[in-house]
Amino acid sequence: ERNLGTRVQSDYLDEIAVLLSGQVAETLLLGEPSDGAGLARGSDLERATYLAGCLIASSGLGQHLTFRSEISVPAIRRLIDNDRAFERDCDQILQSQKRRSTALLRTKKRQLRAISDSLLRSNILSAEQISEILNSNQVR
Repeated sequence: ERNLGTRVQSDYLDEIAVLLSGQVAETLLLGEPSDGAGLARGSDLERATYLAGCLIASSGLGQHLTFRSEISVPAIRRLIDNDRAFERDCDQILQSQKRRSTALLRTKKRQLRAISDSLLRSNILSAEQISEILNSNQVR
């Protein structure tokens, strides 16, 4: 039984994979990604990078146990800017989770297309609407 408020490595990796899945979906459906996952503070790419940095810098859940920094976006950003090995380690996590997301979404391409088509028609889908699409016999 896990204590609420604490996270294990798979929690971080799962969230990173989810954050990268929008860009992966664009690639699978459109042939290439747009820059929509990045460009701004708070973007999916910044959040995924921050989580990868947290794994490495201070959680004790990465390859090294060394506590490198407090948990804050500016602190993680400084480490990435000033430490090439840290940047490579973060990128390695991001790339592995992007591959993981790609493998999963490839197996769900019909459902992904159905969600995309629905979004084009209505711009917004609720969790309930997405669930209905995923459970529909038409996309299996």
